[in-house]
Amino acid sequence: MKYILAVSGGVDSVVLLDMATSGQLVIDGRKVEKQDCIIAHFDHGIRGEESRCDANFVKLLSQKYGVMYIEKQGNLTKNSSEDAARQLRYSFLVDSANHYNAKIVTAHHKDDYVETMAINVSRGTGWRGIAPFGNKRILRPLLSLRKNELYNYVLEHDLEWTEDATNVSNDYLRNRIRKTLNRKNIDTEQLVQLGEEQHRVKKIIETEIEKFLDIRSRHFYIMIDTIVGLELLRNITLSRLTRPQLGRLLHAIKTAKNDTTIECGNGIIVTFSTDEFVVKTPKEVI
Repeated sequence: MKYILAVSGGVDSVVLLDMATSGQLVIDGRKVEKQDCIIAHFDHGIRGEESRCDANFVKLLSQKYGVMYIEKQGNLTKNSSEDAARQLRYSFLVDSANHYNAKIVTAHHKDDYVETMAINVSRGTGWRGIAPFGNKRILRPLLSLRKNELYNYVLEHDLEWTEDATNVSNDYLRNRIRKTLNRKNIDTEQLVQLGEEQHRVKKIIETEIEKFLDIRSRHFYIMIDTIVGLELLRNITLSRLTRPQLGRLLHAIKTAKNDTTIECGNGIIVTFSTDEFVVKTPKEVI
């Protein structure tokens, strides 16, 4: 098995890389071997020359560890959003994983998990937002570690890393959330336990949902509860639609005329006959 290691050059990903190439990383009960690793770096370009320096640093790391290196430039600007950068980065990782028949591995840790929960709550999330990092295509073997443990690791092993200046900027929601969590001394472990409980509930719900995913009867969606309909459509559309978009799609299923086609957003196209509907989705999603 090949592994695409998402390496930015920061502390977290440097630890991931060192552990993966030194036989310390275990994924799904299997020790990761150095020869199975591919370093993937996405140069978003938001910080101009600094971004290029980060890319060069990661390339040098690949030479130091003797690991294959792949890179893509996003050519984004300082006005680009966090979501835009994220979408391009994960698109690159998915394309790379498909090309090399590999699995994607990121350096997300326990603090990232809690921050993502808080971000989702701040945006008015539904219950799924309390169970983040649910994408099964992405492996996150460092989730049991805290950020301070990663710092201790790089210091103990005398590793070098880069610091992204945007990590302290209040222009980004995640940074503001992080500062708030630190200032209020939030009980991280309690939030993690809540997230884990939501993941257990999520598995139960998804098991039930799978029984109905092949149904495309418009009458069926007219008759079922709205919340159930939205959950089913969320899975059918591969989680690519927002809740308002799902609501509009459910309304269209109930009211659209025969031989109507609508674009729901994010590449999702739905066509209606008198009795049924057909959903077309992009081939690759993250």
